[in-house]
Amino acid sequence: MNDLEVSVKLCEDVSKGYAGYFEVDNCSLLTQLDSEVDGIQKLMDELYTTLLTLQETNKEVFDTRLLKFLEKAKELEAIFMQIDIIHDAVSNISSNVSQLEIAASAIDKQVDSNPLKKMFGFFKGNSDRESEAVVIPPVFDNQTLFSCDVTPRNVTAQDVR
Repeated sequence: MNDLEVSVKLCEDVSKGYAGYFEVDNCSLLTQLDSEVDGIQKLMDELYTTLLTLQETNKEVFDTRLLKFLEKAKELEAIFMQIDIIHDAVSNISSNVSQLEIAASAIDKQVDSNPLKKMFGFFKGNSDRESEAVVIPPVFDNQTLFSCDVTPRNVTAQDVR
C-alpha cells in the first residue's frame, strides 16, 4: 500500500470514530427551545397586562385625583391671597399704632409729669398748649384696610378630605 491509500484508510477510520460526535438529537433541542419561547411569551403577556393596568391607573389618577388636587390648589391660592391682604392690613394697623404711640408720647412730654399739674392743667385751659402743635395721626378705617372680601366660608367634611 502506498502512502495515499494509508492516509485515506486512516481518515476513514478516524471519521468513523468521530462521526458519533456530530449526531445531534434535534427533537430534544427543539422541545427545549419551544418551552423557552413559551416561557418568554408568558412573561411578555404578563408585562403587557401590567402596562395596561398602569395605564388605566394613571388615567384614573389624572382624570379624578389630579383634577381634585388642582381645585384644592385654586382654593388654597384664594386663601393665600386673603392671608396676604390680612398681612397688609396688620402692617397698616401696626404703622398706625406706632404713629399713635409717638403722638401719645409727644403729648405726655408736653404735659408735666406731675399728676396734680395734669389735672389742674385741664381746668386751666388750652392757652399754654395752643402754641405747641400736636400732630395726631389719622385713625385707620376698616374699609381701607381690606380691599376684598375676607369673610370665612363654610367648611364641610368633604373639604377636609
